Amino acid sequence: MAKSKIVIEKPPNPQFRNYHTSAQICETVIAHFQRPLDTRYLRKEKIGERGQELVKEVLSSKGVDQIYIKPYELSVEIGLAFDWEDIENDVISALKKFYGVDQPEIIGQNPLKPDLSGLKE
Repeated sequence: MAKSKIVIEKPPNPQFRNYHTSAQICETVIAHFQRPLDTRYLRKEKIGERGQELVKEVLSSKGVDQIYIKPYELSVEIGLAFDWEDIENDVISALKKFYGVDQPEIIGQNPLKPDLSGLKE
């Protein structure tokens, strides 16, 4: 069985991070949650019990404003006054808990940057 993994993508906007997972998080196309979390809305989404726990845990991290969940991706937005150094461990911890006993391999990935070396000034 292949080891589960999380690939961390850092988009150009520094307030966002995307966590691509090899385990399916939910069955919906996309679900959006923001602080403060309305648990009535949480139950309406088709993200399952484990997905609900993941949403609650990530949104409980100080500095997290909102999250988007796709079947194999968790996108997190933090407030302008916060740094990823203070929040990312909480998000990764929540994802590890989501995986259960199977500890995922974590791969960092920077956004693709175009090669501009051939452009003239």
